[in-house]
Amino acid sequence: MTRRIPVVLLLGWCVMNCQCGRQESEMLHAAKAGDIAAVKRLINAGADIGQKDEYGWTALHILTAKGAMDGVAFLVEKGADVTAKDNHGYTPLHIAAKYHQPKAAELFLSKGADVNARDAEGETPLAHAMFNNAKDVAEVLRRHGGKTKKELNSAGQPGQKAP
Repeated sequence: MTRRIPVVLLLGWCVMNCQCGRQESEMLHAAKAGDIAAVKRLINAGADIGQKDEYGWTALHILTAKGAMDGVAFLVEKGADVTAKDNHGYTPLHIAAKYHQPKAAELFLSKGADVNARDAEGETPLAHAMFNNAKDVAEVLRRHGGKTKKELNSAGQPGQKAP
């Protein structure tokens, strides 16, 4: 008698945990759709919290951009990397600055995010906040010692671009 492995289980594992060619994981798809309940269910079932899409965005980047603080807080509580960089060197803090998310910025800073992290162009979260007129985020960043690339360079801290 031949033993058969259910293909459905294997396919379900792959969709939840693999980047099979162009196919996006169910967890990242749920994050992009703003389905926080599905993201929570999938993370609790073992989905990779640090998985990245083709742009290098994690679920934390995605939910930060959406302003989904319930999901952001859940991911941070579950151990999401607040210093993860995307393909352009943007951390979740850069995304919080760009998308006017002061509560997310405060949370990331409280969990060890680098207030002066440099993106691929050497820009900091504060520069992104200022460029996007996110005054509320800029205020949070300044309170935590945030500086622009120009300020850091003139202070003798030449920028290290993100890898």
